[in-house]
Amino acid sequence: MRPMRHTMVAVLVGLLTFAASACGQRTVEHSAADLLGTWWIQEMTVAGDPFDFPNEAPMGFPEIDAPGTLEFLENGRVVGAEPCNGLRGRYSFDGRFLTPSGFRYQAVLCTPEQVMEADALIFGVMTDGVVDVAFDGDDLLRLNRGDVELTLRRAPQNS
Repeated sequence: MRPMRHTMVAVLVGLLTFAASACGQRTVEHSAADLLGTWWIQEMTVAGDPFDFPNEAPMGFPEIDAPGTLEFLENGRVVGAEPCNGLRGRYSFDGRFLTPSGFRYQAVLCTPEQVMEADALIFGVMTDGVVDVAFDGDDLLRLNRGDVELTLRRAPQNS
């Protein structure tokens, strides 16, 4: 009976190895071109808990339902509009990790305090360092750094 058990274990290990390699082959490679364009911030989690953005329309963006945007440009630059302030800097992307650099932050005091907190958290994701990037289809992007994750939706293209 023991030889049969060893055979079953060997078959199971073989199947698991095949399944793991098949899953690995379906990994989609991404390039900086996949980031290009404007992305609307849809939600943010901090330590796994949803961040409650203020209900007011974002300053300068009354026509969209997003607390901020990030726009990745072809020249390796990114500009953003947070709930109150703006940011800009450079980025590189290797298909999995985004490396922002040289970011500047427009520091204007905003109310309520929750708006300033949101700005600081978003800016913290986009400062110098490495950001984990995950795409969910063509229209969702997740940026994760430390305990903050931003979920962004690609803005509609103007025709």
